[in-house]
Amino acid sequence: MNWVAGLPSAGITNGPGVAVPPVVNTQPVSQTVHEGTSPALTVSVTGVGPLAYQWRRNQIPVPKCDQRVIRAHLCGEEDTGTYDVIVSNPGGSTLSASAELRSWCRRSSSVPRSMFRPA
Repeated sequence: MNWVAGLPSAGITNGPGVAVPPVVNTQPVSQTVHEGTSPALTVSVTGVGPLAYQWRRNQIPVPKCDQRVIRAHLCGEEDTGTYDVIVSNPGGSTLSASAELRSWCRRSSSVPRSMFRPA
């Protein structure tokens, strides 16, 4: 076999069967909710399947949260935190932006600090 040298190039596109990592089109959105409600965090992704999802709270994987949408059943103080999702496919992984979930306890008559905005 003989090899022939060619001019340098920027490369070629992936051939058939080569997957690229998924792309997050819609990021999860931060929310402040009343304690006892059931908020949802959602992500919209494009990419070659199969797609695998792993939601995290404060950078720790949340067990059994492996779908595009997660819901906190009767949200409470223990559910507050920073959430993101790692989406993977055969081409690699992508990390979403972070979203804050804040719970407002109904028993309290005060407004949570996170709801105050500077004037």
